[in-house]
Amino acid sequence: MTTKHRMPVIVALIAVMTYSGGCITDDGSPSSAEHEGLQGAAQAVEDEVLAIAAQEPEVSAFIAENPEYHYEITALPPANLTELAQTYPVIYSNLPNTTLYQIDYTDGRGLLVIVDLENETVVRYFRTAGVSLE
Repeated sequence: MTTKHRMPVIVALIAVMTYSGGCITDDGSPSSAEHEGLQGAAQAVEDEVLAIAAQEPEVSAFIAENPEYHYEITALPPANLTELAQTYPVIYSNLPNTTLYQIDYTDGRGLLVIVDLENETVVRYFRTAGVSLE
């Protein structure tokens, strides 16, 4: 299955995981098999996003310079991108109208990377030393 064919499935799995938290058992808790399946799908997306980002020389250099880095991945659907572009136009304006993924690498200095999973590319990246986007 190609990435273009996988993308709707991946987005659907993320949406299900985000909004429903998996299947609910009789006692009101998520079934463990369903929960593990959704976690596995989310982990696969995360791994793919990280692998795409690591192909960018600036990202691989950051990882080499900061072996103790931490990261957070955020899905950015088109509606969120529109909102963010109003507040942070340099970072979020003129991006593809598709769900993108933002990786915020931190370890003293930081690196913000925006990945287009569907096209397997890094769209933008910025060093974020001393910058807070909150």
